[in-house]
Amino acid sequence: MSDNTINHSSASLKHINTRLEKLGRLADRLDVLAYRYQRVSMCCRELSKRYATLAQVLDQVDCVAFEIRQEYTLLMEKWRAVNQR
Repeated sequence: MSDNTINHSSASLKHINTRLEKLGRLADRLDVLAYRYQRVSMCCRELSKRYATLAQVLDQVDCVAFEIRQEYTLLMEKWRAVNQR
């Protein structure tokens, strides 16, 4: 083998090794990002459930408020009828 071939092979191996190291770092970074994505996804699901519960409670509050308005209106009508006598 000539010195040129050995130097070229060594340079190629060094280049491949550098690329493998970079690939390893990128794989580690991908693991971190996947973990973060999973955590955010779980938080989003939890928020979605809580939002649905909040929406149900607000609907119930709206229904009760409507009933209170109806009862108040009826009470005021009766009150006026009594006061007009």
